[in-house]
Amino acid sequence: MNKIVIAADLGGTNLRIAAINAGGDILQRGRRQTPRSNDSAAIVRAITELTGELREKLDGE
Repeated sequence: MNKIVIAADLGGTNLRIAAINAGGDILQRGRRQTPRSNDSAAIVRAITELTGELREKLDGE
């Protein structure tokens, strides 16, 4: 089983995530605009959706 870590960078402009293997190689990346909201649920939802998209890309490889 390959161990993969998802790293997230939540910035004021963009939300970026990457899937990284045990060797430190970046396998996939994703990015979208950070939600313009004080609603923390909107930010969590964006991270969850972006992580799901990244996982679909990884499953397709």
